[in-house]
Amino acid sequence: MSNTITGLVAIGILGVAALGAYSAQNLPAPATPDVPVVTQTAALPQPAVSAPITEDRQRLDAEFRRYLLQNPEIMVEVFDLLEARQRIAAEAAETDMVRAEARALYDDGFSYVGGNPDGAITIVEFVDYKCGFCKRAHPEMVQLVANNDDIRFIRKEFPILGAESVMASRAALSVLETAGPEVYDTFSDRVMRFGGPINEQVLTRIAEQSGADAQAMLDMMDSQTITDRITATRALGQRLDISGTPTFIFGETMVRGYIPLETMEETLARLRRIQQ
Repeated sequence: MSNTITGLVAIGILGVAALGAYSAQNLPAPATPDVPVVTQTAALPQPAVSAPITEDRQRLDAEFRRYLLQNPEIMVEVFDLLEARQRIAAEAAETDMVRAEARALYDDGFSYVGGNPDGAITIVEFVDYKCGFCKRAHPEMVQLVANNDDIRFIRKEFPILGAESVMASRAALSVLETAGPEVYDTFSDRVMRFGGPINEQVLTRIAEQSGADAQAMLDMMDSQTITDRITATRALGQRLDISGTPTFIFGETMVRGYIPLETMEETLARLRRIQQ
């Protein structure tokens, strides 16, 4: 039925176009004077519109209106098609942005790389330690990486929710720099699972529990090196139009906001099919 309706509408649209073309071809052209006109006070004569053509178009307009009123569901099909095309265009634009920022995303030289460093599939996550949805997604992403040995996982420290977020990311990047990725992974996991206010005492305790040198972390937290790394990641997020966390990038596909483990697995499966 939908194909029939769409076909009728297409025929009608072609009919309108044909009538418009016919009308334009049959309108008398304005006369061209034999000599240049220097001055002119009277209005130029307007070409007359053929009455039969005008009546035909009015009847066709009325018929279209009647048809749409009797079959309003066709407008749903039109809007669905428009939304699908807009979604495809938006996804293509995001893919282009990701490709343009490939080096900053996948090889910036300072972000945490976990899972299988040589994995065929790369997943990037932008996180904020005060983000409730990041906390919710965290154990599910940990499970996804643990269950798939071909994932190269990159965590981007992206503090956007205030001073506590910035302090936590500064501490995490400092632990990564001074103690290495394994200790960072433990530290980051514990900070993400921590539910209370974040302050220097909390971060010091978590650093000690994670096997990090807490004093080395504290000494580096406010360094220009850490400031530059956070600034670089924020600038990357701005170029990618990322304004919230978590944001995931599966290969070249951007996923904005929280998704459950099941959706992560489905997205991963689609990515594998694309790469085959």
